[in-house]
Amino acid sequence: MYGSLNTQTTTKNDFDYTTFKSYFGDLLPKRSSDSLLARKSFTEKLYTSDSADEKIYAIGKIDNHKGNDLFVIRKTLIYNDFDERNLDFLALLVFKDETLINGIDNELILENSPISDGGIFQQSYVFEPDTTLTITTFRSDCCSSSGYVTPIENRSTIRFEIDSAGHITLKRIDKCAFSSPFFQIDYLNKMQKDNNSSYPTEDNEYQLQIENWALPINFSEDAIRFFFNVISYNGNLRSQFISRDKQGNTLDTYIVGANNSLAQQEIIQPKGASIKYTINIQTSDGELESTPAGRFKLKKMSFISD
Repeated sequence: MYGSLNTQTTTKNDFDYTTFKSYFGDLLPKRSSDSLLARKSFTEKLYTSDSADEKIYAIGKIDNHKGNDLFVIRKTLIYNDFDERNLDFLALLVFKDETLINGIDNELILENSPISDGGIFQQSYVFEPDTTLTITTFRSDCCSSSGYVTPIENRSTIRFEIDSAGHITLKRIDKCAFSSPFFQIDYLNKMQKDNNSSYPTEDNEYQLQIENWALPINFSEDAIRFFFNVISYNGNLRSQFISRDKQGNTLDTYIVGANNSLAQQEIIQPKGASIKYTINIQTSDGELESTPAGRFKLKKMSFISD
Protein backbone atom coordinates (compact mmCIF):
# COMPACT_ATOMS: atom_id res chain seq x y z
CA MET A 1 0.00 0.00 0.00
CA TYR A 2 1.05 3.59 -0.42
CA GLY A 3 0.43 5.25 2.90
CA SER A 4 -2.60 6.66 4.67
CA LEU A 5 -5.42 7.99 2.54
CA ASN A 6 -7.18 11.31 2.87
CA THR A 7 -10.86 10.82 2.02
CA GLN A 8 -11.21 14.37 0.68
CA THR A 9 -14.31 14.80 -1.48
CA THR A 10 -16.11 17.71 -3.09
CA THR A 11 -19.77 18.64 -3.33
CA LYS A 12 -19.19 21.08 -6.19
CA ASN A 13 -21.33 20.53 -9.25
CA ASP A 14 -18.84 22.41 -11.42
CA PHE A 15 -16.01 19.91 -10.97
CA ASP A 16 -13.51 20.93 -13.68
CA TYR A 17 -9.80 20.75 -14.54
CA THR A 18 -8.86 23.37 -11.96
CA THR A 19 -10.69 21.45 -9.25
CA PHE A 20 -9.13 18.18 -10.42
CA LYS A 21 -5.65 19.72 -10.33
CA SER A 22 -6.15 21.06 -6.81
CA TYR A 23 -6.20 17.50 -5.44
CA PHE A 24 -2.55 16.90 -6.39
CA GLY A 25 0.59 17.96 -4.58
CA ASP A 26 3.87 18.52 -6.43
CA LEU A 27 5.95 15.44 -7.27
CA LEU A 28 9.17 17.49 -7.50
CA PRO A 29 10.32 17.67 -4.80
CA LYS A 30 8.53 14.39 -4.11
CA ARG A 31 5.39 14.99 -2.11
CA SER A 32 2.31 12.81 -1.97
CA SER A 33 -1.23 14.06 -1.45
CA ASP A 34 -3.17 10.73 -1.48
CA SER A 35 -6.52 12.49 -1.80
CA LEU A 36 -9.57 10.49 -2.87
CA LEU A 37 -10.82 11.91 -6.18
CA ALA A 38 -14.50 12.63 -6.49
CA ARG A 39 -16.26 10.52 -9.13
CA LYS A 40 -17.72 13.27 -11.27
CA SER A 41 -18.32 13.68 -14.99
CA PHE A 42 -14.80 15.09 -15.40
CA THR A 43 -13.14 12.06 -13.77
CA GLU A 44 -15.58 9.34 -14.92
CA LYS A 45 -13.36 8.42 -17.89
CA LEU A 46 -10.61 7.37 -15.46
CA TYR A 47 -12.64 4.47 -14.07
CA THR A 48 -12.65 0.97 -15.57
CA SER A 49 -15.77 -0.40 -13.88
CA ASP A 50 -19.15 0.63 -12.48
CA SER A 51 -18.26 -0.74 -9.08
CA ALA A 52 -18.54 1.65 -6.17
CA ASP A 53 -15.50 -0.16 -4.72
CA GLU A 54 -13.22 1.22 -7.43
CA LYS A 55 -11.31 4.19 -6.00
CA ILE A 56 -8.88 6.66 -7.53
CA TYR A 57 -6.48 8.72 -5.44
CA ALA A 58 -4.44 11.78 -6.40
CA ILE A 59 -0.74 11.11 -5.70
CA GLY A 60 1.14 14.04 -7.25
CA LYS A 61 1.74 16.20 -10.33
CA ILE A 62 4.42 17.89 -12.43
CA ASP A 63 3.25 21.15 -13.98
CA ASN A 64 4.09 22.27 -17.53
CA HIS A 65 6.44 19.44 -18.50
CA LYS A 66 7.20 20.19 -22.18
CA GLY A 67 3.83 21.89 -22.39
CA ASN A 68 1.95 19.12 -20.59
CA ASP A 69 0.77 18.49 -17.04
CA LEU A 70 1.67 15.08 -15.61
CA PHE A 71 -0.43 13.45 -12.90
CA VAL A 72 0.19 10.27 -10.91
CA ILE A 73 -2.91 8.49 -9.63
CA ARG A 74 -3.46 5.39 -7.55
CA LYS A 75 -6.27 3.09 -8.67
CA THR A 76 -7.73 0.40 -6.41
CA LEU A 77 -10.47 -2.18 -6.83
CA ILE A 78 -10.41 -4.89 -4.18
CA TYR A 79 -12.74 -7.88 -4.54
CA ASN A 80 -11.41 -10.17 -1.81
CA ASP A 81 -8.10 -10.79 -0.10
CA PHE A 82 -5.68 -12.63 -2.43
CA ASP A 83 -8.07 -12.33 -5.40
CA GLU A 84 -6.04 -12.13 -8.63
CA ARG A 85 -8.61 -9.66 -10.03
CA ASN A 86 -7.70 -7.08 -7.38
CA LEU A 87 -6.28 -3.81 -8.68
CA ASP A 88 -3.90 -1.59 -6.74
CA PHE A 89 -1.40 0.32 -8.86
CA LEU A 90 -0.01 3.76 -9.66
CA ALA A 91 -0.46 5.16 -13.16
CA LEU A 92 0.47 8.26 -15.16
CA LEU A 93 -1.98 10.66 -16.81
CA VAL A 94 -0.88 13.31 -19.32
CA PHE A 95 -2.98 16.43 -19.92
CA LYS A 96 -2.43 19.11 -22.56
CA ASP A 97 -4.52 22.28 -22.60
CA GLU A 98 -6.71 20.75 -19.87
CA THR A 99 -7.47 17.70 -22.07
CA LEU A 100 -6.38 14.17 -21.27
CA ILE A 101 -4.10 13.02 -24.13
CA ASN A 102 -2.47 9.87 -22.74
CA GLY A 103 -3.10 7.32 -20.00
CA ILE A 104 -6.59 5.99 -20.62
CA ASP A 105 -6.66 3.77 -23.73
CA ASN A 106 -3.26 2.38 -22.71
CA GLU A 107 -2.75 2.70 -18.97
CA LEU A 108 0.76 3.93 -18.22
CA ILE A 109 1.41 1.89 -15.09
CA LEU A 110 4.27 3.18 -12.95
CA GLU A 111 4.07 0.99 -9.87
CA ASN A 112 2.46 -2.39 -9.38
CA SER A 113 2.86 -5.62 -7.45
CA PRO A 114 -0.04 -7.93 -8.33
CA ILE A 115 -0.80 -11.23 -6.63
CA SER A 116 -0.34 -14.19 -8.97
CA ASP A 117 0.48 -17.90 -8.96
CA GLY A 118 2.83 -17.17 -11.87
CA GLY A 119 5.64 -15.83 -9.71
CA ILE A 120 6.46 -12.25 -8.69
CA PHE A 121 6.43 -9.12 -10.84
CA GLN A 122 7.13 -5.90 -8.94
CA GLN A 123 7.61 -2.47 -10.44
CA SER A 124 8.37 0.88 -8.82
CA TYR A 125 9.12 4.37 -10.14
CA VAL A 126 10.70 7.70 -9.35
CA PHE A 127 10.83 11.00 -11.21
CA GLU A 128 14.40 12.32 -11.17
CA PRO A 129 15.06 16.06 -10.64
CA ASP A 130 15.46 16.45 -14.44
CA THR A 131 12.03 14.73 -14.80
CA THR A 132 13.57 11.52 -16.16
CA LEU A 133 11.18 8.69 -15.27
CA THR A 134 13.12 5.78 -13.74
CA ILE A 135 11.36 2.40 -13.60
CA THR A 136 12.80 -0.45 -11.51
CA THR A 137 11.45 -3.96 -11.97
CA PHE A 138 11.92 -7.36 -10.38
CA ARG A 139 10.38 -10.41 -12.01
CA SER A 140 10.56 -13.99 -10.76
CA ASP A 141 8.89 -16.05 -13.48
CA CYS A 142 7.65 -19.52 -12.58
CA CYS A 143 4.73 -21.92 -12.24
CA SER A 144 1.66 -20.98 -14.30
CA SER A 145 3.53 -18.15 -16.02
CA SER A 146 6.57 -20.08 -17.28
CA GLY A 147 5.47 -23.68 -16.83
CA TYR A 148 8.41 -24.45 -14.53
CA VAL A 149 8.57 -24.55 -10.74
CA THR A 150 12.17 -23.29 -10.86
CA PRO A 151 12.13 -19.45 -11.01
CA ILE A 152 13.85 -17.38 -13.69
CA GLU A 153 14.55 -13.88 -12.38
CA ASN A 154 15.16 -10.53 -14.02
CA ARG A 155 16.10 -7.22 -12.40
CA SER A 156 16.10 -4.10 -14.50
CA THR A 157 16.45 -0.34 -14.24
CA ILE A 158 15.02 1.58 -17.17
CA ARG A 159 15.02 5.32 -17.78
CA PHE A 160 12.27 6.95 -19.82
CA GLU A 161 11.44 10.43 -21.05
CA ILE A 162 8.01 11.91 -21.70
CA ASP A 163 7.94 13.92 -24.91
CA SER A 164 5.87 16.96 -25.84
CA ALA A 165 3.19 14.73 -27.36
CA GLY A 166 2.77 13.00 -23.98
CA HIS A 167 4.31 9.72 -25.09
CA ILE A 168 6.77 7.69 -23.00
CA THR A 169 10.03 7.11 -24.87
CA LEU A 170 13.02 4.99 -23.90
CA LYS A 171 16.09 6.95 -22.79
CA ARG A 172 18.38 4.09 -21.76
CA ILE A 173 18.55 0.81 -19.87
CA ASP A 174 20.93 1.00 -16.93
CA LYS A 175 20.54 -2.60 -15.78
CA CYS A 176 19.14 -5.84 -17.15
CA ALA A 177 20.31 -8.90 -15.22
CA PHE A 178 19.03 -12.48 -15.27
CA SER A 179 19.55 -15.26 -12.75
CA SER A 180 18.08 -18.68 -12.03
CA PRO A 181 18.96 -21.96 -10.33
CA PHE A 182 18.80 -23.30 -13.91
CA PHE A 183 22.06 -21.40 -14.56
CA GLN A 184 23.92 -23.19 -11.76
CA ILE A 185 25.71 -26.51 -12.38
CA ASP A 186 25.05 -27.82 -8.86
CA TYR A 187 21.32 -27.34 -9.33
CA LEU A 188 21.34 -29.03 -12.74
CA ASN A 189 23.27 -31.96 -11.30
CA LYS A 190 20.63 -32.35 -8.59
CA MET A 191 17.85 -32.17 -11.20
CA GLN A 192 19.54 -34.91 -13.17
CA LYS A 193 19.99 -37.07 -10.06
CA ASP A 194 16.31 -36.57 -9.16
CA ASN A 195 15.29 -37.32 -12.76
CA ASN A 196 13.56 -33.93 -12.93
CA SER A 197 12.67 -33.12 -16.55
CA SER A 198 10.82 -29.85 -15.93
CA TYR A 199 13.03 -27.36 -17.79
CA PRO A 200 13.19 -25.48 -21.11
CA THR A 201 14.35 -27.70 -23.98
CA GLU A 202 15.72 -27.04 -27.46
CA ASP A 203 12.19 -27.52 -28.80
CA ASN A 204 10.66 -25.30 -26.14
CA GLU A 205 13.16 -22.53 -25.36
CA TYR A 206 12.73 -19.75 -22.83
CA GLN A 207 13.23 -16.22 -24.15
CA LEU A 208 15.16 -13.82 -21.93
CA GLN A 209 13.40 -10.49 -22.20
CA ILE A 210 12.89 -7.32 -20.22
CA GLU A 211 9.32 -6.53 -19.24
CA ASN A 212 7.58 -3.59 -17.61
CA TRP A 213 4.12 -2.05 -17.56
CA ALA A 214 5.13 1.34 -18.95
CA LEU A 215 6.47 0.61 -22.45
CA PRO A 216 7.34 -2.56 -24.45
CA ILE A 217 11.12 -2.75 -25.02
CA ASN A 218 13.27 -4.46 -27.62
CA PHE A 219 16.88 -5.12 -26.72
CA SER A 220 18.16 -3.82 -30.06
CA GLU A 221 17.20 -2.01 -33.22
CA ASP A 222 17.75 -5.22 -35.17
CA ALA A 223 15.72 -7.37 -32.77
CA ILE A 224 18.51 -9.58 -31.48
CA ARG A 225 16.86 -12.07 -29.17
CA PHE A 226 18.25 -14.15 -26.34
CA PHE A 227 17.12 -17.63 -25.30
CA PHE A 228 18.17 -20.42 -23.00
CA ASN A 229 17.45 -24.13 -22.79
CA VAL A 230 18.80 -27.14 -20.94
CA ILE A 231 20.67 -29.75 -22.99
CA SER A 232 22.64 -32.93 -22.40
CA TYR A 233 26.33 -32.08 -22.75
CA ASN A 234 28.83 -34.91 -22.26
CA GLY A 235 26.10 -36.83 -20.47
CA ASN A 236 25.28 -33.99 -18.05
CA LEU A 237 22.45 -31.46 -17.93
CA ARG A 238 23.79 -28.01 -18.79
CA SER A 239 22.20 -24.64 -19.57
CA GLN A 240 22.79 -23.27 -23.06
CA PHE A 241 22.36 -19.60 -23.96
CA ILE A 242 21.69 -18.59 -27.57
CA SER A 243 21.53 -15.22 -29.32
CA ARG A 244 19.78 -14.91 -32.70
CA ASP A 245 19.19 -12.16 -35.23
CA LYS A 246 15.76 -11.22 -36.53
CA GLN A 247 15.99 -13.87 -39.28
CA GLY A 248 16.54 -16.55 -36.65
CA ASN A 249 20.22 -17.08 -37.43
CA THR A 250 22.34 -18.08 -34.43
CA LEU A 251 24.86 -15.38 -33.54
CA ASP A 252 26.42 -17.09 -30.54
CA THR A 253 25.91 -19.90 -28.03
CA TYR A 254 27.34 -20.39 -24.56
CA ILE A 255 27.09 -23.60 -22.53
CA VAL A 256 27.63 -23.30 -18.79
CA GLY A 257 30.50 -25.53 -17.71
CA ALA A 258 31.75 -26.18 -21.26
CA ASN A 259 34.70 -23.75 -21.09
CA ASN A 260 33.04 -21.83 -23.93
CA SER A 261 34.60 -24.13 -26.55
CA LEU A 262 31.37 -24.95 -28.36
CA ALA A 263 30.36 -21.30 -28.40
CA GLN A 264 33.57 -20.29 -30.16
CA GLN A 265 32.99 -22.89 -32.86
CA GLU A 266 29.38 -21.93 -33.57
CA ILE A 267 29.69 -18.15 -33.78
CA ILE A 268 28.30 -16.67 -36.99
CA GLN A 269 29.42 -13.21 -37.93
CA PRO A 270 26.32 -10.98 -37.66
CA LYS A 271 25.38 -8.91 -40.70
CA GLY A 272 24.54 -5.48 -39.36
CA ALA A 273 22.84 -6.68 -36.18
CA SER A 274 23.82 -4.60 -33.16
CA ILE A 275 22.44 -4.73 -29.65
CA LYS A 276 21.79 -1.37 -28.02
CA TYR A 277 21.77 -2.45 -24.39
CA THR A 278 23.85 -4.92 -22.42
CA ILE A 279 22.32 -7.88 -20.61
CA ASN A 280 24.01 -9.77 -17.81
CA ILE A 281 23.42 -13.40 -16.86
CA GLN A 282 24.56 -14.76 -13.52
CA THR A 283 25.89 -18.33 -13.91
CA SER A 284 28.06 -20.74 -11.94
CA ASP A 285 30.83 -19.95 -14.47
CA GLY A 286 30.60 -16.26 -13.56
CA GLU A 287 28.82 -13.30 -15.12
CA LEU A 288 27.98 -13.49 -18.82
CA GLU A 289 27.70 -10.15 -20.61
CA SER A 290 26.33 -9.53 -24.09
CA THR A 291 28.49 -7.62 -26.57
CA PRO A 292 27.17 -5.12 -29.15
CA ALA A 293 27.28 -7.93 -31.75
CA GLY A 294 25.08 -10.17 -29.60
CA ARG A 295 27.90 -12.44 -28.42
CA PHE A 296 28.40 -13.74 -24.90
CA LYS A 297 31.48 -12.73 -22.94
CA LEU A 298 32.40 -14.19 -19.57
CA LYS A 299 32.96 -11.10 -17.48
CA LYS A 300 33.61 -11.91 -13.84
CA MET A 301 32.18 -13.62 -10.80
CA SER A 302 29.28 -11.52 -9.58
CA PHE A 303 26.05 -11.67 -7.66
CA ILE A 304 22.87 -9.68 -8.15
CA SER A 305 22.14 -7.27 -5.36
CA ASP A 306 19.14 -5.10 -4.74
